[in-house]
Amino acid sequence: MTTPQAPTFAERARQRACDWKQHSRTLPHEARIPAPYIRDGNAARYYPWCLPPPLSVYNLLPEVRDEALRRFAAGHIAWQAAIDGRPTNNLLSSQIQCVNALMPMTNDPQLLAAAFGEVLQIGEPLPIEDDRYVTFEYIGAADHLAEARPGTARQRGRFCTSTDAAICYRRPDGGTEIALIEWKYTESYKGRAALKSTSDRLDRYRPLFEAPDGPIRTDVVPYADLFVEPFYQLMRHQLLAYAMERSEELGADTVRVLHVAPAANTELQLSRTRDSYPAAGATLYTAWRAMLRRPDRFVTFDSARLATPPITSEEYVARYAHR
Repeated sequence: MTTPQAPTFAERARQRACDWKQHSRTLPHEARIPAPYIRDGNAARYYPWCLPPPLSVYNLLPEVRDEALRRFAAGHIAWQAAIDGRPTNNLLSSQIQCVNALMPMTNDPQLLAAAFGEVLQIGEPLPIEDDRYVTFEYIGAADHLAEARPGTARQRGRFCTSTDAAICYRRPDGGTEIALIEWKYTESYKGRAALKSTSDRLDRYRPLFEAPDGPIRTDVVPYADLFVEPFYQLMRHQLLAYAMERSEELGADTVRVLHVAPAANTELQLSRTRDSYPAAGATLYTAWRAMLRRPDRFVTFDSARLATPPITSEEYVARYAHR
């Protein structure tokens, strides 16, 4: 008799999203029907964990909705899988989860310190942008990675390296740090994912990769093997953090990448899509730390720890507090 396989983390998250969609009092009744997932302006299959496209703003929880829409519009910040400039209708969006969790902390430094103080040395949260303590889709004050297209300005969240959020704080020893926050939820990467190593991309990041004091060791995996997810994104974020630290952006002497993801998402941790990865480490995090010259510049955080009032709202817990 075959033993049934336990559901994956993504499958459990989908069920939680479907349950929340059917029972949450924050949604209008017409939002509860299955809907097509909209990606690049095109409708894909109908899914019970997607909202009807005209109601996609309800993906943002009530306590953050108005401010999030205002701030993203004012900053020309792109929503991932946007629908006519509005947020995605996919309830499993990691960007949406990030905004739902962190937007209340933008004006509450004590809440921010309570959330991340166990993994970051937050002596005093500092405003990072417009007197706010959290900013979203951060790309750095300068084009550190030479990604701007000729004659165009970079756009946050689109066509350049962006981190889902960023915070700044003073350590107890008086130094200033920035944490670039990358957020994952149900993501996982399987098989032989397509390489992103075009000649332009290889040339763009090579100087920082090969810098003698650069953040990434050159002797662990081949350079081209970094151009596949999830390591392609990790590489760019770590290079951005290194360049920001080197230029002392916002007066920071240290810039770390803070990778936020559910510890229960074991499929993400086993996302090793090149033969060279297992030799570096058994999981995504152990492999990536083995590739870094300064492993302390990469910090991880279990997002399940945020599903606790008063750090997040009761509605946030109802939507996301699954294991």
